[in-house]
Amino acid sequence: MEDLYSIHPGISRGGGAASEASGVAGGDRSPPVAVAAAGAADLTELMKTQIAGHPSYPSLLSAYIECRKVGAPPEVATLLEEIGREGRGGGGGGRAGGEIGLDPELDEFMVANHRALVVVA
Repeated sequence: MEDLYSIHPGISRGGGAASEASGVAGGDRSPPVAVAAAGAADLTELMKTQIAGHPSYPSLLSAYIECRKVGAPPEVATLLEEIGREGRGGGGGGRAGGEIGLDPELDEFMVANHRALVVVA
């Protein structure tokens, strides 16, 4: 659970997120479910941004595209090949400080998923 706090700065350990989600803190009149859903959406977007900005993302994407090409009709395989070429020629996602080792949990996630895709393909 400690890792979750380091991923999203809006989540506090002292129960602040729970009281904010309930609408008690700060006089928020939003329904609790709407506040919780908005927080979850923000967290999901943050995680997507971190994944897409990771230095290993291009190789993960390439492995995913190769998996999708297996058994695909020729026109779909051609389209996927074009997408793969565009992704390789794009020049990187550009995460601020995009270094391996800044987030060991994310690094492990990226490596594990890349391995799983390479084994399948």
